[in-house]
Amino acid sequence: CRKRKCGVVEGKETCLKVYEC
Repeated sequence: CRKRKCGVVEGKETCLKVYEC
């Protein structure tokens, strides 16, 4: 299972890993 938090920063779409298992 993997959950990501995504957002737009400076016109680029970025995803941060919240957790992995």
